[in-house]
Amino acid sequence: MYNSYKKQQKLHESWRRYLNEQEQQLNLVEKAKEILSSNSSLSSLVNKFTNDSLVDIGKNMIFLYIKDETFKHTKKSHVVDSELPGSKFNKNFIKDETLLGLVKEIIKISPPPSPVVERGVKKLKWFNVELSKEVGLDSVVKKDDPYLNKADVKPYEYKEKIDNIKAIPAILSSGNTIIKDSNDKTITTKDIGNIDQTGGTSYFIVQQIEVVNAPMKPTKKVNLILAELGELGDKKFVSLMTIFPGEGAANLMNKQDYIEAGYVFVTG
Repeated sequence: MYNSYKKQQKLHESWRRYLNEQEQQLNLVEKAKEILSSNSSLSSLVNKFTNDSLVDIGKNMIFLYIKDETFKHTKKSHVVDSELPGSKFNKNFIKDETLLGLVKEIIKISPPPSPVVERGVKKLKWFNVELSKEVGLDSVVKKDDPYLNKADVKPYEYKEKIDNIKAIPAILSSGNTIIKDSNDKTITTKDIGNIDQTGGTSYFIVQQIEVVNAPMKPTKKVNLILAELGELGDKKFVSLMTIFPGEGAANLMNKQDYIEAGYVFVTG
């Protein structure tokens, strides 16, 4: 009878722990939604948020993961099938699950950097983290690198469609990036109130860069930038800003910055 009582007591304790964990998770989810709702660039993700959207990635951080959204830019611009200039991940990195695993791996092997605040965003930057395996192809080369073997440098207008219209104000504040609409009109901060939110007008990031027709280099290096969104319990709530393979520089914020620093993009 005593053993039966002890078993019943353990079951009750396990059930209480389960309910407590569920309640804590629910509180974290509601807090995360509240943080996202107050963020103009990310508020559209609230409706796509699920209980699986909070991922513990270690080092006291909870990562915002929205399936088919978080890594959309990476899968569009940094995979070998992309025609956009830039470093490319190998084909085995085209799935969300693999890229999420890569984020966890970078954080596991590399100490968390000191946060930096750039244009109102608190960022964590991991640059040139070397892994044990090749992750992709590096397209960034110094213009005077002998590797280019005097190949012709050509101007290129880098143009990429903006999927998240609400992020336009933040993009405009991030350095020398130009935004144009589908009528080729340049959008400035004065136009923010007139941006078409219905989807009838497309908007593009436009950067003037330089490219060289040369092979890209295999690389084991990878770069990761996360944004700190707030606190969830005793952990930092973070979201992806970018992840890409190859050589990187923490002080360069976009492709045009790399050009101005003396780099070119090899096209492969």
